[in-house]
Amino acid sequence: MIKLNKEFKMSKKELTTFRALDNDKPNLPETKLNKEETNFIHSLYRKYIVTNVDNQDWNLSLEEMERKEKWPSGNRVTMLQAQRMIIGFLEGINERGNMTDKQGAKYFLGSLRCRESFKRLAYYAYIN
Repeated sequence: MIKLNKEFKMSKKELTTFRALDNDKPNLPETKLNKEETNFIHSLYRKYIVTNVDNQDWNLSLEEMERKEKWPSGNRVTMLQAQRMIIGFLEGINERGNMTDKQGAKYFLGSLRCRESFKRLAYYAYIN
């Protein structure tokens, strides 16, 4: 059994609020968030990612990795957009939850083809 580390388990309220935000205002270059929504994204990122992933080693933070990318339209990814992407990855990990060994093997093999930031997040959420 491969268990999701407790430091990465989002509360039901956080998951519901994030999903509602993602449905109402998708993470696109032209999407504008108000101050309350922006603070919510920053607080989730600090709570789960900064303390449990970014401060654990000397690599680039997950946000910096995502900010190096560009949207298909050519625009650079902003800090807030990068944080939303990472929290979106974490939401998917929370939906998956605990896995059997067979499910975990397929999941981690499949993650080898994913973005570097997702691989690091999955490593810290399950393995470390």
